[in-house]
Amino acid sequence: VNGVDVVGTTRSSSNSGDGKMFIDLSSDEPLLLSGFDTVVHLAAIAHKKHKLDSDFNEINFKATERLVTSCADAGVRQFIYLSSIGVNGTHNQVAFTEADTPAPKGEYAISKLNAEIAIQRICKGSNMSFVVIRPPLVYGPGAPGNISSLVKAMRMFIPMPFEWVKNRRHFCHLDNLTSFIFECSTAKDNKSISDQVFLISDDRSMTTPQFIRTIGEIHSKRPLLIRFPVRMLFMILSAVSRSLVDSLLLDLQVSNEKAKKLTKWRPVC
Repeated sequence: VNGVDVVGTTRSSSNSGDGKMFIDLSSDEPLLLSGFDTVVHLAAIAHKKHKLDSDFNEINFKATERLVTSCADAGVRQFIYLSSIGVNGTHNQVAFTEADTPAPKGEYAISKLNAEIAIQRICKGSNMSFVVIRPPLVYGPGAPGNISSLVKAMRMFIPMPFEWVKNRRHFCHLDNLTSFIFECSTAKDNKSISDQVFLISDDRSMTTPQFIRTIGEIHSKRPLLIRFPVRMLFMILSAVSRSLVDSLLLDLQVSNEKAKKLTKWRPVC
């Protein structure tokens, strides 16, 4: 890819080969990672459905700890870890930066922070550098999870009562995330990016209805947005789930200035 040899990973041994290697992060067996220059760790569980709280700790934290240890032992030079803006918190009035004190809420965000701490500790005792990336919600064609549910709602013409919501939220297009990962992996000798945490996002913020329309444009669907009093919406969603209030009604602003200052990366969309 762009002059870089890339080997993907798979959780199924039957799918290995053709540029993919089988890795079982749940196993205590040593991982064969010698010969690799950079490892990009994207695997995690993010949603609560059918998951126990302990699963987040086991998969997002302990499995990451085993992986980064194996990378350090194998002589990998750089470890790039996809964390989450949830490490900073769920909402704000002033844009989050890398200098903020972490304030994770929920098992997912806590497991991501614990993984970050383990990565920093292990890399400090080795010759391997790290880059931690904390993006907000990543969107683009084929995005899973909540965005997939949003697209299904559009296909079913389900009314969405968010037309009057005027919050400010940053998101991260998939192309912006992948271009930053590529920038870091090809500039590993740049000391300014070694052992750093970066917040990555699009340059512009969007309101919830603007974001819904953006997802509709990506999937060639027209959302059915309707007007509904925001105060009543707040009361209704609060009775269902506080996380829905955070993700749909409140602000979540992210500063990507550090990434633009220390690297050549710029959001491409």
